[in-house]
Amino acid sequence: MGGYPPLLRWLATAAAADWLIGRTLTRAAIFMPKAGPVLFTYQTLSVVGQVAMTTTGLLAHAGLLWVAWTLHRGSQRLLPVVIALLTLLNIAGLFTAPSAELGLAYHLLVLTGLLALAVHALKRSLGWSHSLAFVLPTGALIAGELYSAAAALPVALGRSGPSGMGLLFFNLGELLVVGSGLAFGGWLALRGPVRWTWLIAALPALAFALVFSVQPALTGVMAIWSVGLTLYLPWPLYALSLWACAAAALAGLRRRHPAGLAIPLLMAGGYAPQLSTHLALGLIALWLLSQGEGQLLTQEQGQPGAACSAAPTLGPGARPAARRSSTSVS
Repeated sequence: MGGYPPLLRWLATAAAADWLIGRTLTRAAIFMPKAGPVLFTYQTLSVVGQVAMTTTGLLAHAGLLWVAWTLHRGSQRLLPVVIALLTLLNIAGLFTAPSAELGLAYHLLVLTGLLALAVHALKRSLGWSHSLAFVLPTGALIAGELYSAAAALPVALGRSGPSGMGLLFFNLGELLVVGSGLAFGGWLALRGPVRWTWLIAALPALAFALVFSVQPALTGVMAIWSVGLTLYLPWPLYALSLWACAAAALAGLRRRHPAGLAIPLLMAGGYAPQLSTHLALGLIALWLLSQGEGQLLTQEQGQPGAACSAAPTLGPGARPAARRSSTSVS
Protein backbone atom coordinates (compact mmCIF):
# COMPACT_ATOMS: atom_id res chain seq x y z
CA MET A 1 0.00 0.00 0.00
CA GLY A 2 1.57 3.22 -1.11
CA GLY A 3 2.54 5.54 1.74
CA TYR A 4 2.56 2.84 4.41
CA PRO A 5 5.57 0.90 5.73
CA PRO A 6 6.15 -2.76 4.80
CA LEU A 7 5.61 -3.43 8.51
CA LEU A 8 1.84 -3.27 8.04
CA ARG A 9 1.90 -5.69 5.09
CA TRP A 10 4.03 -8.14 7.08
CA LEU A 11 1.66 -7.74 10.01
CA ALA A 12 -1.41 -8.49 7.88
CA THR A 13 0.30 -11.60 6.47
CA ALA A 14 1.39 -12.89 9.89
CA ALA A 15 -2.00 -12.13 11.44
CA ALA A 16 -3.84 -13.97 8.66
CA ALA A 17 -1.55 -16.98 9.16
CA ASP A 18 -2.11 -16.89 12.92
CA TRP A 19 -5.87 -16.72 12.40
CA LEU A 20 -6.28 -19.29 9.62
CA ILE A 21 -3.62 -21.75 10.74
CA GLY A 22 -3.16 -21.24 14.46
CA ARG A 23 -6.76 -20.56 15.47
CA THR A 24 -8.75 -22.32 12.77
CA LEU A 25 -7.07 -25.24 10.98
CA THR A 26 -5.18 -26.65 13.97
CA ARG A 27 -8.25 -26.38 16.19
CA ALA A 28 -10.44 -27.98 13.56
CA ALA A 29 -7.92 -30.82 13.39
CA ILE A 30 -8.66 -31.63 17.04
CA PHE A 31 -11.75 -33.48 15.84
CA MET A 32 -9.82 -35.55 13.28
CA PRO A 33 -8.08 -38.91 13.90
CA LYS A 34 -4.34 -38.33 13.88
CA ALA A 35 -2.24 -41.14 12.49
CA GLY A 36 0.74 -41.17 10.16
CA PRO A 37 0.78 -38.25 7.68
CA VAL A 38 -2.19 -36.58 9.38
CA LEU A 39 -0.31 -36.37 12.68
CA PHE A 40 2.80 -34.98 10.95
CA THR A 41 0.70 -32.38 9.14
CA TYR A 42 -1.00 -31.39 12.38
CA GLN A 43 2.32 -30.98 14.19
CA THR A 44 3.72 -28.93 11.32
CA LEU A 45 0.68 -26.65 11.25
CA SER A 46 0.93 -26.22 15.03
CA VAL A 47 4.55 -25.05 14.76
CA VAL A 48 3.71 -22.69 11.90
CA GLY A 49 0.77 -21.33 13.89
CA GLN A 50 2.93 -20.71 16.95
CA VAL A 51 5.55 -18.87 14.88
CA ALA A 52 2.82 -16.80 13.24
CA MET A 53 1.30 -15.97 16.64
CA THR A 54 4.63 -14.77 18.05
CA THR A 55 5.44 -12.80 14.92
CA THR A 56 2.01 -11.21 14.98
CA GLY A 57 2.45 -10.12 18.60
CA LEU A 58 5.78 -8.43 17.89
CA LEU A 59 4.64 -6.73 14.69
CA ALA A 60 1.29 -5.66 16.14
CA HIS A 61 2.86 -3.68 18.96
CA ALA A 62 5.49 -2.25 16.65
CA GLY A 63 2.63 -1.23 14.37
CA LEU A 64 0.82 0.42 17.27
CA LEU A 65 3.87 2.50 18.07
CA TRP A 66 4.19 3.49 14.41
CA VAL A 67 0.55 4.62 14.38
CA ALA A 68 1.12 6.59 17.60
CA TRP A 69 4.15 8.32 16.08
CA THR A 70 2.22 9.11 12.90
CA LEU A 71 -0.64 10.60 14.91
CA HIS A 72 1.81 12.65 16.96
CA ARG A 73 3.35 14.04 13.77
CA GLY A 74 -0.16 14.93 12.69
CA SER A 75 -0.57 17.18 15.76
CA GLN A 76 -2.71 14.68 17.66
CA ARG A 77 -2.16 14.50 21.42
CA LEU A 78 -4.68 12.21 23.15
CA LEU A 79 -4.54 9.22 20.79
CA PRO A 80 -0.73 8.83 20.75
CA VAL A 81 -0.65 8.93 24.55
CA VAL A 82 -3.43 6.35 24.85
CA ILE A 83 -1.77 4.02 22.32
CA ALA A 84 1.62 4.38 24.00
CA LEU A 85 0.11 3.59 27.42
CA LEU A 86 -1.68 0.53 26.03
CA THR A 87 1.56 -0.71 24.50
CA LEU A 88 3.45 -0.23 27.78
CA LEU A 89 0.74 -2.08 29.72
CA ASN A 90 0.82 -4.92 27.21
CA ILE A 91 4.60 -5.24 27.57
CA ALA A 92 4.34 -5.05 31.37
CA GLY A 93 1.82 -7.90 31.21
CA LEU A 94 4.62 -10.17 30.00
CA PHE A 95 6.37 -9.91 33.36
CA THR A 96 3.58 -9.56 35.92
CA ALA A 97 -0.06 -10.52 36.08
CA PRO A 98 -2.30 -7.42 36.17
CA SER A 99 -4.63 -6.89 39.10
CA ALA A 100 -8.39 -6.81 38.64
CA GLU A 101 -8.36 -3.03 39.07
CA LEU A 102 -5.63 -2.61 36.46
CA GLY A 103 -7.53 -4.89 34.08
CA LEU A 104 -10.63 -2.72 34.40
CA ALA A 105 -8.53 0.41 33.90
CA TYR A 106 -7.04 -1.18 30.78
CA HIS A 107 -10.49 -1.71 29.24
CA LEU A 108 -11.51 1.86 30.08
CA LEU A 109 -8.31 3.11 28.44
CA VAL A 110 -9.10 1.08 25.33
CA LEU A 111 -12.61 2.55 25.23
CA THR A 112 -11.13 6.04 25.53
CA GLY A 113 -8.84 5.35 22.57
CA LEU A 114 -11.65 3.91 20.45
CA LEU A 115 -13.93 6.87 21.11
CA ALA A 116 -11.14 9.38 20.44
CA LEU A 117 -10.28 7.57 17.22
CA ALA A 118 -13.92 7.61 16.13
CA VAL A 119 -14.32 11.32 16.84
CA HIS A 120 -11.12 12.15 15.00
CA ALA A 121 -12.02 9.96 12.00
CA LEU A 122 -15.53 11.32 11.63
CA LYS A 123 -14.18 14.87 11.45
CA ARG A 124 -12.72 13.94 8.10
CA SER A 125 -14.65 14.35 4.85
CA LEU A 126 -15.76 10.73 4.47
CA GLY A 127 -18.56 9.67 2.17
CA TRP A 128 -21.63 8.05 3.70
CA SER A 129 -20.60 4.52 2.65
CA HIS A 130 -17.08 5.05 3.98
CA SER A 131 -18.45 6.45 7.25
CA LEU A 132 -20.75 3.45 7.65
CA ALA A 133 -17.86 1.06 6.94
CA PHE A 134 -15.89 2.78 9.71
CA VAL A 135 -18.64 3.27 12.29
CA LEU A 136 -19.95 -0.33 12.32
CA PRO A 137 -16.63 -2.12 13.06
CA THR A 138 -15.73 0.63 15.54
CA GLY A 139 -19.06 0.06 17.29
CA ALA A 140 -18.37 -3.68 17.32
CA LEU A 141 -15.00 -3.16 19.01
CA ILE A 142 -16.55 -0.76 21.52
CA ALA A 143 -19.33 -3.26 22.31
CA GLY A 144 -16.73 -5.99 22.76
CA GLU A 145 -14.77 -3.81 25.17
CA LEU A 146 -17.93 -2.92 27.10
CA TYR A 147 -18.60 -6.66 27.39
CA SER A 148 -15.09 -7.22 28.74
CA ALA A 149 -15.34 -4.24 31.09
CA ALA A 150 -18.71 -5.49 32.39
CA ALA A 151 -17.08 -8.84 33.16
CA ALA A 152 -14.11 -7.18 34.89
CA LEU A 153 -16.14 -4.69 36.95
CA PRO A 154 -17.59 -7.14 39.54
CA VAL A 155 -14.13 -8.64 40.07
CA ALA A 156 -12.57 -5.22 40.59
CA LEU A 157 -15.32 -4.31 43.08
CA GLY A 158 -15.01 -7.61 44.93
CA ARG A 159 -18.48 -8.77 44.00
CA SER A 160 -19.56 -12.18 42.76
CA GLY A 161 -21.46 -12.85 39.57
CA PRO A 162 -21.19 -11.30 36.11
CA SER A 163 -22.82 -8.03 35.14
CA GLY A 164 -26.23 -8.39 33.53
CA MET A 165 -25.26 -5.90 30.80
CA GLY A 166 -22.44 -8.07 29.47
CA LEU A 167 -24.60 -10.32 27.30
CA LEU A 168 -26.47 -7.34 25.87
CA PHE A 169 -23.21 -5.68 24.82
CA PHE A 170 -21.90 -8.94 23.35
CA ASN A 171 -24.98 -9.63 21.25
CA LEU A 172 -25.11 -6.05 20.02
CA GLY A 173 -21.47 -6.21 19.01
CA GLU A 174 -21.95 -9.45 17.10
CA LEU A 175 -24.81 -7.85 15.18
CA LEU A 176 -22.49 -4.95 14.31
CA VAL A 177 -19.84 -7.41 13.11
CA VAL A 178 -22.30 -8.92 10.65
CA GLY A 179 -23.34 -5.45 9.52
CA SER A 180 -19.69 -4.46 9.08
CA GLY A 181 -19.12 -7.15 6.47
CA LEU A 182 -22.13 -5.98 4.47
CA ALA A 183 -20.98 -2.35 4.77
CA PHE A 184 -17.49 -3.24 3.53
CA GLY A 185 -18.97 -4.92 0.47
CA GLY A 186 -21.16 -1.95 -0.35
CA TRP A 187 -18.28 0.48 0.15
CA LEU A 188 -15.54 -1.22 -1.86
CA ALA A 189 -16.61 -4.34 -3.74
CA LEU A 190 -19.53 -2.69 -5.58
CA ARG A 191 -17.47 0.26 -6.77
CA GLY A 192 -15.36 -1.42 -9.41
CA PRO A 193 -15.96 -3.36 -12.61
CA VAL A 194 -14.17 -6.51 -11.39
CA ARG A 195 -16.98 -9.09 -11.32
CA TRP A 196 -14.68 -12.04 -10.64
CA THR A 197 -14.09 -10.58 -7.17
CA TRP A 198 -17.56 -11.63 -6.06
CA LEU A 199 -17.15 -15.10 -7.58
CA ILE A 200 -13.91 -15.80 -5.72
CA ALA A 201 -15.24 -14.23 -2.52
CA ALA A 202 -18.23 -16.59 -2.62
CA LEU A 203 -16.00 -19.62 -1.93
CA PRO A 204 -15.53 -19.11 1.84
CA ALA A 205 -19.22 -18.23 2.22
CA LEU A 206 -20.23 -21.41 0.38
CA ALA A 207 -17.83 -23.46 2.50
CA PHE A 208 -19.34 -21.97 5.66
CA ALA A 209 -22.88 -22.71 4.47
CA LEU A 210 -21.97 -26.29 3.54
CA VAL A 211 -20.25 -27.06 6.85
CA PHE A 212 -23.05 -25.42 8.83
CA SER A 213 -25.71 -27.48 7.03
CA VAL A 214 -23.83 -30.70 7.86
CA GLN A 215 -22.48 -29.92 11.34
CA PRO A 216 -24.14 -26.83 12.85
CA ALA A 217 -22.91 -27.50 16.39
CA LEU A 218 -19.31 -28.02 15.27
CA THR A 219 -19.51 -24.90 13.11
CA GLY A 220 -20.64 -22.89 16.12
CA VAL A 221 -17.73 -24.13 18.21
CA MET A 222 -15.24 -23.34 15.45
CA ALA A 223 -16.74 -19.88 14.95
CA ILE A 224 -16.15 -19.08 18.63
CA TRP A 225 -12.60 -20.42 18.52
CA SER A 226 -11.74 -18.75 15.24
CA VAL A 227 -13.37 -15.30 15.31
CA GLY A 228 -15.29 -15.15 18.61
CA LEU A 229 -18.80 -15.23 17.11
CA THR A 230 -21.58 -17.31 18.64
CA LEU A 231 -23.77 -17.50 15.48
CA TYR A 232 -26.92 -16.58 17.40
CA LEU A 233 -28.29 -14.77 14.34
CA PRO A 234 -29.76 -16.65 11.33
CA TRP A 235 -26.86 -18.32 9.55
CA PRO A 236 -27.59 -16.83 6.08
CA LEU A 237 -26.71 -13.40 7.52
CA TYR A 238 -23.24 -14.65 8.45
CA ALA A 239 -22.78 -16.19 5.01
CA LEU A 240 -23.79 -12.96 3.24
CA SER A 241 -21.58 -10.88 5.52
CA LEU A 242 -18.61 -13.18 4.92
CA TRP A 243 -19.18 -13.04 1.17
CA ALA A 244 -19.33 -9.24 1.11
CA CYS A 245 -16.38 -8.88 3.48
CA ALA A 246 -14.18 -11.20 1.43
CA ALA A 247 -15.13 -9.37 -1.77
CA ALA A 248 -14.24 -6.03 -0.17
CA ALA A 249 -10.87 -7.35 1.02
CA LEU A 250 -10.04 -8.64 -2.47
CA ALA A 251 -11.13 -5.36 -4.05
CA GLY A 252 -9.07 -3.37 -1.55
CA LEU A 253 -5.95 -5.46 -2.15
CA ARG A 254 -6.32 -5.20 -5.91
CA ARG A 255 -6.66 -1.41 -5.78
CA ARG A 256 -3.94 -0.98 -3.13
CA HIS A 257 -6.45 0.67 -0.81
CA PRO A 258 -5.77 0.80 2.97
CA ALA A 259 -8.91 -1.27 3.54
CA GLY A 260 -7.15 -4.14 1.76
CA LEU A 261 -5.00 -4.45 4.89
CA ALA A 262 -7.56 -3.24 7.42
CA ILE A 263 -10.23 -5.85 6.67
CA PRO A 264 -7.90 -8.88 7.04
CA LEU A 265 -6.56 -7.36 10.27
CA LEU A 266 -10.08 -7.02 11.66
CA MET A 267 -10.94 -10.59 10.68
CA ALA A 268 -7.71 -11.90 12.20
CA GLY A 269 -8.28 -9.94 15.41
CA GLY A 270 -11.75 -11.39 15.84
CA TYR A 271 -14.66 -10.14 17.90
CA ALA A 272 -14.25 -9.32 21.62
CA PRO A 273 -10.60 -10.46 21.50
CA GLN A 274 -9.11 -12.20 24.52
CA LEU A 275 -5.55 -11.11 23.81
CA SER A 276 -4.08 -7.63 23.63
CA THR A 277 -2.36 -8.60 20.37
CA HIS A 278 -5.72 -9.10 18.67
CA LEU A 279 -6.99 -5.84 20.13
CA ALA A 280 -3.92 -4.12 18.65
CA LEU A 281 -4.87 -5.54 15.25
CA GLY A 282 -8.30 -3.95 15.58
CA LEU A 283 -6.90 -0.54 16.52
CA ILE A 284 -4.47 -0.54 13.60
CA ALA A 285 -7.25 -1.66 11.25
CA LEU A 286 -9.54 1.15 12.38
CA TRP A 287 -6.76 3.68 11.85
CA LEU A 288 -6.32 2.38 8.30
CA LEU A 289 -10.08 2.54 7.69
CA SER A 290 -10.12 6.14 8.88
CA GLN A 291 -7.90 7.22 6.01
CA GLY A 292 -9.39 9.18 3.11
CA GLU A 293 -10.19 7.99 -0.38
CA GLY A 294 -7.02 9.36 -1.96
CA GLN A 295 -5.29 6.04 -2.59
CA LEU A 296 -8.35 4.39 -4.07
CA LEU A 297 -9.02 7.33 -6.37
CA THR A 298 -5.40 7.42 -7.43
CA GLN A 299 -5.57 3.80 -8.52
CA GLU A 300 -8.91 4.27 -10.32
CA GLN A 301 -7.84 7.44 -12.07
CA GLY A 302 -7.73 6.94 -15.81
CA GLN A 303 -10.26 4.11 -15.86
CA PRO A 304 -13.44 4.64 -17.88
CA GLY A 305 -15.85 6.69 -15.86
CA ALA A 306 -13.27 7.55 -13.23
CA ALA A 307 -12.90 11.03 -11.86
CA CYS A 308 -10.56 13.34 -13.73
CA SER A 309 -8.73 14.33 -10.57
CA ALA A 310 -7.87 12.55 -7.36
CA ALA A 311 -7.24 13.63 -3.83
CA PRO A 312 -3.59 13.49 -2.75
CA THR A 313 -2.50 10.16 -1.34
CA LEU A 314 -2.04 10.16 2.41
CA GLY A 315 1.35 9.13 3.64
CA PRO A 316 2.89 8.69 7.07
CA GLY A 317 3.53 12.42 7.33
CA ALA A 318 -0.06 13.37 6.61
CA ARG A 319 -2.56 14.08 9.36
CA PRO A 320 -4.37 10.79 9.86
CA ALA A 321 -7.25 9.78 12.05
CA ALA A 322 -6.63 7.23 13.35
CA ARG A 323 -12.88 -10.87 24.28
CA ARG A 324 -13.00 -10.91 26.88
CA SER A 325 -10.95 -9.27 29.57
CA SER A 326 -7.20 -9.84 29.38
CA THR A 327 -4.14 -7.66 29.09
CA SER A 328 -1.64 -10.37 28.24
CA VAL A 329 0.44 -10.24 25.10
CA SER A 330 0.55 -13.23 22.80
